[in-house]
Amino acid sequence: MGSTYDFAALAASYDEWYATPRGAAYDRLEKEMIRAALRRAGATGGGLLDVGCGTGHFSEFFAALGFEVVGVDISLAMLERARARLPECDFLLADAAARIPFRDASFDVAAAVTVLEFADSPRAVAAEIARCLRPGGIVVVGALHADSPLGAFLRENPTEPYSSAKLYAKAELADLLRGAGFDPVRVDDGCRVEEEPGAVVHAALVPPKGTGGDFLVASGIRRR
Repeated sequence: MGSTYDFAALAASYDEWYATPRGAAYDRLEKEMIRAALRRAGATGGGLLDVGCGTGHFSEFFAALGFEVVGVDISLAMLERARARLPECDFLLADAAARIPFRDASFDVAAAVTVLEFADSPRAVAAEIARCLRPGGIVVVGALHADSPLGAFLRENPTEPYSSAKLYAKAELADLLRGAGFDPVRVDDGCRVEEEPGAVVHAALVPPKGTGGDFLVASGIRRR
């Protein structure tokens, strides 16, 4: 997938964020949302295509859930980290906006976590994901939420890689997946993490009433 930011520069340090109090809290909550979306959609196993797998952080999570994971990414530096992390899984260099190197209907499930925000052609990526799924296959997408306190903060404090990202509102993400042939589509928002220097003081899956969660999880079924 053509990317709006070159993540190769972050390959060596990317996973360090998950070791911080804030990163660990978001990671736990995001995985709860993704696990719930997979369960609701009926995805309990089979082949899973992890699009934009990066260092394999979420690939490892999907493998632990029992999926047979194959990852693709545009960054060789990221893939080297993924291969070292999960030598039992296959990780391939590919531009998902151009062509994912699998035949039509090759997978039961596909995932793309914080990927579409950085794709220079997100519609092309969504279409490729749909092509690789069997009819009735399930997609789960995780994305940063534009209509949330985190989204507002990132707009007001633009730093890379987030200044290169296109954050999604719930309706926008749903429309993107429907346009690629997924129906029905469900989009949920959740996650709120508050912290003081060096310590998380509050982490909740459900954000305070009247505010949007920082993370979106969308699920959809490829039309038969």
